[in-house]
Amino acid sequence: MEDNNSLPALNLPVPLHTHFIKSDSAQQHNPHMQLRKVDGKPALVDTQIGLIRSLILKPNDRLIVDGAVLSADTAVGYLTPYSAVAKASSAGTTIENISPLYGEEKGYYSVAKSSLDEEIIPIFNKLKAAREILEDEEADLKAKIKAQQEIDKWEPIYTDYMARRQNMAGQVVNILNEINYIKKDVNGLMFDKAVDGVYAIQFENGVQVVIHDPAAAGWTYQTFAHYFDPNNGISHGYQSLGDETAVNEMPISGTATYKGISTAYLVNKEGNHQLTSKVTAVADFAKKGIRFATSDSQIHKAQNGIRVSTPADKYNLTGTAKWGNNENSFKGTVNTADNTLSGTLNGKFYGGASVAEIGGTYGLSGKDQQLIGGYGAKRQ
Repeated sequence: MEDNNSLPALNLPVPLHTHFIKSDSAQQHNPHMQLRKVDGKPALVDTQIGLIRSLILKPNDRLIVDGAVLSADTAVGYLTPYSAVAKASSAGTTIENISPLYGEEKGYYSVAKSSLDEEIIPIFNKLKAAREILEDEEADLKAKIKAQQEIDKWEPIYTDYMARRQNMAGQVVNILNEINYIKKDVNGLMFDKAVDGVYAIQFENGVQVVIHDPAAAGWTYQTFAHYFDPNNGISHGYQSLGDETAVNEMPISGTATYKGISTAYLVNKEGNHQLTSKVTAVADFAKKGIRFATSDSQIHKAQNGIRVSTPADKYNLTGTAKWGNNENSFKGTVNTADNTLSGTLNGKFYGGASVAEIGGTYGLSGKDQQLIGGYGAKRQ
């Protein structure tokens, strides 16, 4: 497929660094890939419901990360009620003012914002009010007895919530410490601004999610998430997220070139290896087909906190995919450059009738190794 009948130019503004995608549409049927055990052996599975069901977060009324308000219509929603989240890049990690949890305006800080925070603050205020009554020499005995009862009731809950919050925040730090491609190299340089940003989320049930920062990649309508779900035996999962193009908005003619980035994990007997690559895809809307390729694949490791990136061109991908009538998602096959790995490519169009962006997942396997990843790209 060639881009010889290009759709009109988009001329979209560059998203602010605080931008986060939002959508009212369900997310669980978006392109999705899991690496998990099936009959005791590693298997790549794309037939299960996605972990992330919506971009609506009900347990958290409000999450603020680096100035980006992730609220009822812009945050990632899960079934697990309590979580902690932080945003990070090569420049560092967000710092959240948690002083209100201690009854102060400033002086206490954390890398993470927690969905417990909005519940902890009123509990602290109840404890504070009760302690003030106990210290009030003019308060009558009945009031002091009631105040002590309030302390006996709420102090264990406050202590428990604070400990749980601290645990989740610590695990968020651990997640971020393991992401090598956002670390600086020996010269203090970032690897690539398009991959230089993530949101890390730790849930109390053990699920860990890393969402690629759409603003870092210049995306307006979609991004992707990598996750680990120990409750369901998923060692690596990738899911595409975004505001999909409705089926009735899909173009029936024209061509388009999309460019973007991908992150992936190569899993073999040596362990788990983080990869990044550049994505180029050409879509032909009359033929209902897309040609997909990655380039400049790099494996990223860390030595004493310093990123070491190594070219890995043999893991560059090529593939094709198709979609049918009344469909906005595509599926096909993909292979590595050295033909040692092959597998499935999934994707979807995002951004309304302009089909401004694509996003998806892939999973490839070969002898004793698997490659699983997510990608996003915007129309040129």
